[in-house]
Formats: sequence, C-alpha cells, structure tokens
Amino acid sequence: MVKPTRTFLYISLKIIISVAFLSASGSAMCGELLKEQSLEHRQKGYEAQKAGMIGEALSYYQKAIQLDPSSALIHNDLGIIYEMKGELLVAEESYQKALVIDPGYDKAYFNLAQLYEAKGDLINAANYWLKLMRLPNAEEPLVKKAEGRIYEIGRIIPEVRKEYMQSEAALLNTQTVSLKNRLATDNQALAESYIETAATFMKRKEYVKALKLYLDAKHLDPQNDHIDALIEATQKKILL
Repeated sequence: MVKPTRTFLYISLKIIISVAFLSASGSAMCGELLKEQSLEHRQKGYEAQKAGMIGEALSYYQKAIQLDPSSALIHNDLGIIYEMKGELLVAEESYQKALVIDPGYDKAYFNLAQLYEAKGDLINAANYWLKLMRLPNAEEPLVKKAEGRIYEIGRIIPEVRKEYMQSEAALLNTQTVSLKNRLATDNQALAESYIETAATFMKRKEYVKALKLYLDAKHLDPQNDHIDALIEATQKKILL
C-alpha cells in the first residue's frame, strides 16, 4: 500500500478548508440576499397597504415573512393587516411572534395593547401599556399614549391604577438614588435638582411624580418656604 505523503495530506487539508469556507460564505451571502428580497416584498406590501389594497398587502407580507421568518418588523406588519381584516386572533399571534423575536419592539406592544382594548380585554391591554412604558428605548409619543390609556383604564379598574402608581414610585426611587449619588454632598443643590425635575413633570401634567419630588426636596431643604407653595399647588392639581 502506498502511504500518502505529507505534501498530499497538506493539499487535501487545504482543499477541505477551502470548500468549507466557500460553503459558509455562500450560506451567508444567500441569507443576506433573502433578507434583501424580503424587505423588497415588505416595501411593496406597505405601499399596497397605504393604497388600501389589503389583500395585495397581505400577499406581499406573507412572501416577505417566508423569506425572512426572523423579522419582527414583518410579523408586526402582518398583525396590522390581519387586524384590519378582522382576524383578531391571527393578528394577536403575529404581534406576539414579533415580541418573541424582539422583546424590545415598542410598536408591537402598542399594537397588542390597542388590540386588547378593541376586544374589551382591559386587563391585558393595561398589561401591555405598562410593558410599553417600561421599555428603556420606546418612542416618546408611544409612551405618552400608554400613560394616557393607563390613566383612563385605571379610572375603571382601580387595581390597574394601583399597579401603575407602584411602578412609578419604584422608578422615582431609582431616579432619587441616582441623583443622591451625584449630589450627596450638597442637600440644597440636590433639592433644587428635584425641583427642576418636578417642574418638568408638572409641564407634562404628571402631578404625582412632581409631588413626590417636591416632598423629597422639602425633606432635604426644610427651610425653603417656596417648596411648601409648590407642594400645595401640586396637591390642588391632583385633586382636580
């Protein structure tokens, strides 16, 4: 038997490595191509949707998701279309798939919350409004909408308002700790910082948050009579 030489083994190994590399590169290129094609179909679907051609939009979105099943964006698009068609269960499943893929996708939380409200399921709606509000990078208009809806639902279901208040209190405590770490050596400066932050909340009509900070400011700077006036004015706003 003729034994393979070292040169032969070396060349064979290089061929195997090259084939493996080309195969991996080809798979990556194929994956990118599929994603590009998926986005093209998605864009056509979006244009059809804007034109009111719901059936055509659905067809394009379905083609898009077949090419890229891992797209949270397209699952969300499908949810919107199914909801427009009145297929609420399928729409809900599509939004949920989007969140499984991307748990930080604010628009999917928004759409789910609205869907549950449309179905009269206020508990689930409140749950997703609250989740949206807690996302660190959610778009501000969506968060403002969520805050408004939580307020309205809380007027109907007291437990929802209670959970919201507890959540906001925990967030404020976190913010308070952060501020104390930066300004712990100067209580008056810290109090002024609270007052400035509270003023921002007042402009946004978030009176409970503002009151919490004014009370904290008074504790830090008890000789500041101006804070007493701010506390009194805020309490009146809350009672309106």
